[in-house]
Amino acid sequence: MPLAATYPSSGTKRVKVRFAYLDSPVPDPATGNTGARPASAITLETRMAWFDLTVWAQPPVARYGSSADFDTLFNAVANPDYYASHLGATVNVRFGVGHTRITKPFIVVEGYNTSRLAPHLVGENNRNNDVNAFLRELNRAAPYDFNDNLQQAGYDLIYIDFTEGTDDIRRNALVFEEVLKWANGWKQRVGSAEQNVVMGQSMGGLVARYGLARLVRGGYNPQTRLLVLHDSPQRGAYSPMGLQALTRQADFPIAILPGNGQGQNGNSTVHIHDLSDRLREALLILNAPATKQLAIKSVTGIDDEYEDNTFIDGPYKTMVDFADLGGTPATFPPIVATSDGSQCGRPQNTPPHQELTRNDRSYLLNPFILAYGIQSEAIANALPAYGTQDRIAHLRLWFTLRIIWLHLDVTLLNRNYTSPANTLPYETLPGGSTNLSEQYDLIENSFYFTSFNYTTLYNGDLCFVPSYSALDVPTVSTATAYAKYISNATDNPSKPRVARYIAQEGNSAGTLFNLPHLRFTARNSEWIFKEMQRPFTTATTPPPCDPNPECPLPAD
Repeated sequence: MPLAATYPSSGTKRVKVRFAYLDSPVPDPATGNTGARPASAITLETRMAWFDLTVWAQPPVARYGSSADFDTLFNAVANPDYYASHLGATVNVRFGVGHTRITKPFIVVEGYNTSRLAPHLVGENNRNNDVNAFLRELNRAAPYDFNDNLQQAGYDLIYIDFTEGTDDIRRNALVFEEVLKWANGWKQRVGSAEQNVVMGQSMGGLVARYGLARLVRGGYNPQTRLLVLHDSPQRGAYSPMGLQALTRQADFPIAILPGNGQGQNGNSTVHIHDLSDRLREALLILNAPATKQLAIKSVTGIDDEYEDNTFIDGPYKTMVDFADLGGTPATFPPIVATSDGSQCGRPQNTPPHQELTRNDRSYLLNPFILAYGIQSEAIANALPAYGTQDRIAHLRLWFTLRIIWLHLDVTLLNRNYTSPANTLPYETLPGGSTNLSEQYDLIENSFYFTSFNYTTLYNGDLCFVPSYSALDVPTVSTATAYAKYISNATDNPSKPRVARYIAQEGNSAGTLFNLPHLRFTARNSEWIFKEMQRPFTTATTPPPCDPNPECPLPAD
């Protein structure tokens, strides 16, 4: 039977439940009569159980929702000029207190997402972003109630969910520009003079910054007073080169019977990606426009081939720096930034050259006295320590023949990939992190004739968005990577190119300094909200968000 409960305050509550097992009369199914057994029940055993329940002031998603909220679709735009085209987006609107029309916009631009491009690789940690997922992430900030503070302050949440989250950043910036103009049109209809606040999450920060810059350069006033970059890779993001290389190594041709036309274009060979949806989609991800525009280093081939990022210091920097105009125009908003990395410059708990994955498989075609088959070994490693080079990807495929005591191996494929020289050990740097063990469902194979399969994934944190990147530090070096970034102050001579910033504090146990990428914490959420509430008067200026003396900067 359902039970109702009320609580005088929000927070985590421990609910205790007592179960009593009773020996009670059992009615006859035909007559309903309990017979001669006594009507009273005898308690045989009592058990106690408990669980924790988080109590919110209002339901988490419903606080930003009402029957008046609406969603709309921004359709794709085709144009012969590639950068004047886009694939559209779904835009979700959730009104602030007292609003039934867009009056005080808070525009959130989603980050990089592969769910549409690679449906077979969508795991628990890579589902499509939508407004409800965003609101759930806001609620991670407990005990600070970011969700409720935003709604009570009257912000109308406008969430942009791109149709293709791996499309060219410049094309998705066009979608953002359309949405921003649309929001400004709604404000004009209701006579609102409120300026917009824009938050770019991860890649969304580059999309929003690029779009705002293009609008301002074109003479349009975006009516925006603040751009918030939430763990946004303004200097690039890092995907382990060893895993990139192993993915490319895994795609090799297989000869099939001549003339059967099963290969691409009717050829007599097929590649592994023709046989595996997962590998084909993994390659699509590596080759996607946004992937290359974000990647600090992109593996382009199987023979130690790679490319450094040319987009961020090229077309992106040219657009957003305003160097050609002699300075930032007055209509471009100030920028604040958060990093999910350690404010003290503490590295991840991952050593250089850590083995990230190992996969050993045996495809035995005959398990008896005469045994023959194909075996494979695949290994990927993190980058080695700075100044050294080492193998970071290895794939070997060989034919095995066994006749009682005779054992013969014939190598069919043997590929190795060596790390570039003088490369920072990016996996270990301070920054918003990712964990491979949470992605295990993405690598399960679909070969049903495998008789032996051994796969391991490293269960540790790897840097995804270095702190220096999230805070847009212009110079990249070892000193930059491990610098302190403490509440708008740094010991790095290369200062962040944002007005104000905050990074992640360590936990009380002293074991956690770098949080998973795009994590809202009580600290950074309160800080973001205060930045959104500027300007302050002397009487209303709030105290700083936890100055945290865990790693004070050296005295000037």
